[in-house]
Amino acid sequence: MDEVRAAAAEQGRIPAARLLRRRVPVPELGQALAYVSGLSGGGAPEEPVEVVTRELVAPADPVMAVDTFRAG
Repeated sequence: MDEVRAAAAEQGRIPAARLLRRRVPVPELGQALAYVSGLSGGGAPEEPVEVVTRELVAPADPVMAVDTFRAG
């Protein structure tokens, strides 16, 4: 979330947390602030990272993950 990191550096934690919550409406405000603080300090807490990752990263489609087929 480079956009959130940049917002935190330029505007502060609260605007960055608002931006995060617009992108990922799941985290509570406290979680969003902890995530933003972690981005600024180098290590975000585990729980907010899991929530944000779950919402932003699309699950892999097992059919599309196949590279080769075996003949026969």
